[in-house]
Amino acid sequence: MHQGRLLFSLLLLALAVPCAAADSLPALNCKLSQPPASAGEEFDHGVTLRIYPRAAEIDSTYSGCQTMWLPKGSGWRLVSQVMVEKGVPVGIRMVSDPGAPPLVCHYSAGQLVEGDATQCPAAAFLIQRSFPPGCVDKIQAMATQSPQADAFLQGCQSD
Repeated sequence: MHQGRLLFSLLLLALAVPCAAADSLPALNCKLSQPPASAGEEFDHGVTLRIYPRAAEIDSTYSGCQTMWLPKGSGWRLVSQVMVEKGVPVGIRMVSDPGAPPLVCHYSAGQLVEGDATQCPAAAFLIQRSFPPGCVDKIQAMATQSPQADAFLQGCQSD
């Protein structure tokens, strides 16, 4: 009887460890509810998205999340969150509609290992480049001031 309980306990433990590992996402920047002031910017269809941290800040020592937000009223709505381990993207969670379940994709060695291959982006495109804060406004203003574009956009490289 005692051996039966021990065997059952070991079986439960063996099943629980992979589940715990899958649920333990890197914590750095993974729980931010809004972008910090230093978050990068990107624009799409007239909307300024915020991305933190910027791709330029993600190197081989970075483990955590890169999050993208969309403005919603006076606040922010999470659009996507890339999980990064030692500079390598290992997963993404994308939220298309607030009430819908997120699309979740997991990667190993740059290959999709879990998720819908027709909807999950290629691993090489997960970490998003962005402009420094304030540059989207400069770029939009440049459309009307093209003769001075070079001087006006100095310091606004996307990385």
